[in-house]
Amino acid sequence: MKLEQQTQISSPPKIKKLEQGRTTLPLELLVDVFRTINTYSDGFPTDLALDTDIAIIKTKQQELWTQCKCKKKASSKLPQCCRVCGRMGPCVTFQDLIVCFPCRTFFRYYAGRGGQLKSCKRSKHCARLGALRDCQECRWDKCISLKLDPLKVDVKKRGNVAEFINPWIDPWILVRFVDFTAIRRMTFNLP
Repeated sequence: MKLEQQTQISSPPKIKKLEQGRTTLPLELLVDVFRTINTYSDGFPTDLALDTDIAIIKTKQQELWTQCKCKKKASSKLPQCCRVCGRMGPCVTFQDLIVCFPCRTFFRYYAGRGGQLKSCKRSKHCARLGALRDCQECRWDKCISLKLDPLKVDVKKRGNVAEFINPWIDPWILVRFVDFTAIRRMTFNLP
């Protein structure tokens, strides 16, 4: 029991010619073709919605890729020069500045601790000697000189401190809601 369906097309469909030599059909024509195939191929109607949705998604993806003529973005994977330590590697934009992942983590961690760092052993010449990543004080000073703001660091990503007030503005203002483990670490110089 075969059924035949005759469709009338008032105007010929516009077939797009791609650069690779492939052709694509318009979306409306593809939907009609899928409906016809699914309805009359074996005599029983099948699930048209699923097949139609898949066809629409595939054609939309193909059209978008041909229009953009671009590949997937991998900007974070491209090696760039970190503005803080100067090393080449995968970088991210952090507070409108291109920094590497270790420098971003360093700044977030010590911004949460209120900028309490070990002092420099090389009399603040670490940047010229190429040991900026090894010295906490010089690395922090470089971050501050590049206009990284400790107050813009997210509360959840600061470590144990729930609220941080800049100690350079007023030294008498204390940090509120500090976790007791953070106080013990600061008092007894624990790692």
